[in-house]
Amino acid sequence: KITKIGEWIKNWLGEDATILEPEDWFELGHDIQGYETDLDGYRVPHTEKGTFLWMPPPWAARAMLEELRKARIKQQESLHVVVIPKLATPCWMKMLFKASDVVFDIPPNTPFWTKHMHEHLLMGILFPFCRCEPWCISGTPKVHQVHRTVQK
Repeated sequence: KITKIGEWIKNWLGEDATILEPEDWFELGHDIQGYETDLDGYRVPHTEKGTFLWMPPPWAARAMLEELRKARIKQQESLHVVVIPKLATPCWMKMLFKASDVVFDIPPNTPFWTKHMHEHLLMGILFPFCRCEPWCISGTPKVHQVHRTVQK
């Protein structure tokens, strides 16, 4: 089920972006596209990098963020975008800020998130890891500049 916010994000993220449902968090969210059998008869996961949109309900956000952090360590070339309504934040907000390279607030009363929704959205973007130092771009001056520009 794609919502207005999902359509808006897919518009700038690209049509190849995958919106993950809770049942997808444990395999597709980890870039597992299927399984192959090796010469010894063992099932081996077939992985491909991708662009993923995670939109959990607020009470499932902590479990989703735990899976996302595992997925990011295992498959470091994927782009992840997280959108969570700003409810029950003590349960998951610290984890979102630790995992994300950029986090920003989306207020209600936008074309894709109407004022009838009442609560703000938090959006976190987790960029792929770099192949050289700094391995992760969070905290770099360019990311701070992007954050300031987006929040205006």
